[in-house]
Amino acid sequence: MLTPSYLLHAVEPADEIAEKLHQDLVNRIVERILLRVQRGDNYILTAADKWQIETMQEAGFLLEDIQKEIAKATGYMEEEIKQAMEDAGVRALEYDDGIYKAAGLDPVPLVQSPHMIQLMQRDFEATLGEWKNFTMTTANACQQAFIRACDNAYHLAMTGALSLSQTVKEAIAEAIEDGVYVQYPTGHRDTVETATARAVRTGISQASAHIQLARMEEMDVDLVIVSSHLGARPSHYVWQGKVYSRSGASDKYPDFVSSTGYGSVTGLCGANCRHNFSPWFEGMENPFDQYDSEENQKQYELEQRQRTLERRIRNTKRETMNWKNAADSATDPALKSQFTAEYERKAALLQKQNKAYNDFCESTGQKKRSERIAVAKWDRSQAAQARAAARRYNTPKETLQMFKLNSAYRLEGGSFDLETAKKDYTSFLTSVPEKNRMLLQQSFEGVEYENAKLKSASFGYSPGKDKVLYDTTRSDFWDIDFTAANTHELAHRIDSFFARSVDSMDFSTAIANARGIIEANPQKFIDYCRVNDEQGFLSDIFSAISDGKYRFFAGHDAEYWAEAGNKEREIFANLFSLEAFRDAEKLQFFRANFAELLKAFERLEY
Repeated sequence: MLTPSYLLHAVEPADEIAEKLHQDLVNRIVERILLRVQRGDNYILTAADKWQIETMQEAGFLLEDIQKEIAKATGYMEEEIKQAMEDAGVRALEYDDGIYKAAGLDPVPLVQSPHMIQLMQRDFEATLGEWKNFTMTTANACQQAFIRACDNAYHLAMTGALSLSQTVKEAIAEAIEDGVYVQYPTGHRDTVETATARAVRTGISQASAHIQLARMEEMDVDLVIVSSHLGARPSHYVWQGKVYSRSGASDKYPDFVSSTGYGSVTGLCGANCRHNFSPWFEGMENPFDQYDSEENQKQYELEQRQRTLERRIRNTKRETMNWKNAADSATDPALKSQFTAEYERKAALLQKQNKAYNDFCESTGQKKRSERIAVAKWDRSQAAQARAAARRYNTPKETLQMFKLNSAYRLEGGSFDLETAKKDYTSFLTSVPEKNRMLLQQSFEGVEYENAKLKSASFGYSPGKDKVLYDTTRSDFWDIDFTAANTHELAHRIDSFFARSVDSMDFSTAIANARGIIEANPQKFIDYCRVNDEQGFLSDIFSAISDGKYRFFAGHDAEYWAEAGNKEREIFANLFSLEAFRDAEKLQFFRANFAELLKAFERLEY
């Protein structure tokens, strides 16, 4: 038997392959559209027949690119489906064979049964064949989406309905928002990763069911028991957790197939079903919970709502990355500006959706499923850039110049324009509270800056050299907000010269006492930081308090926190930075959860 949890998570590796394919294909379409229409008015305003011929030629090149991407993904998918089915088959029979042995029977191991291996191979080939079939339709759909976007751009430009740059933006928007879909003969369509998850989960479930039933035939066992889980779809709720007769000949137990719909797309082991079954003998206890119908219906509706929120987040993450890719690929300044604006708008929407998802889970008690809001290529760097983009979108234009990633100061040769960054930081200081501003201004004017190799971070303060060090060779350097990083390092200097947090027993004791608060509910603080902590100040504090035990957006490892004084120094620098940024919301959250520690910080004399 396979558990509902196993069937829920078994498709994650295959889903990741499909998700990456989705991203790669949309990027290919966007890049081809830009190549096609980003050549100026004289190029796009050509005769219709010439435009059509050249569009079809470009579509042919695009199809070749897409087919290569699909072929590469298919190689990975073939191995993943095979491995997933083998694992599921072994797990299912391992559970069932334990029941047979307890009943005094002696089942043959799976590897010694040619019939069962043949069944597994048949289901593997069917599932892989389904993947190949729908990715073939996906390739054609991508080509048609490209042609449609280019034709729409041409007609809008020719009629003068939109400017050239707006025309191109509309074409890109159509490609990004439509995404990559699988079109079924019924007219229904799904994203390629949704179709993949359904096909692989169903394939795994059916392959396991086929060998389980073959084993039952072999053992001459007629009775089966079906698993149960809270939140089952209503049509499945009525038959879950009960005993059935395979043959239908029992007077005591109902027929297996007609009762559960086994073998149909909507029944047991059908599309996206997470139920399974196992052999059952008279006298055995029923191990499955029997849920109240109202309780099950309520949970089902909550899970459906949660799935909707998760789909929205995944879609917005894809669109956010695709708009960034379009902005990075654009060579025309007007287009780059428009694409960047759309990227920032999507990033701000994503921030709202993440908050709505966290609020929903907290208010309903639903478990957050980080794997269900994950998309390929969305790593910590992408998340940090999106948070910065959302902040730019939500920040009034007059204060926007204060916040820039280091990439904004990257010169043509790849070096860092420190002088311009420092000039902008001087402007930022005018917005800082007076106490913090005086100390920051004094430290800023008295410290030196040096580009140096650093072991574990892109920025650091050296008390021995009295310098702020930065390392432009680190991969994450260009994605860091200079204003936030510089404030943090200057706060270290203020601590070193004036506050001396490491000498405060009061401060150290409060830090030690705070650990139990995080240990009581670590996910609460992880989730808050994921949505709200764009500069990483709180994440670093929580990482210090918990000795690096939990993975926050920013922070250090356990070895760093074990060194005497590091916790005090980093927590001081981060709390000082929150004050400098006038971040009342995060300070209020911190005060509500760590009042003792915040008071100890405020008692430090500097």
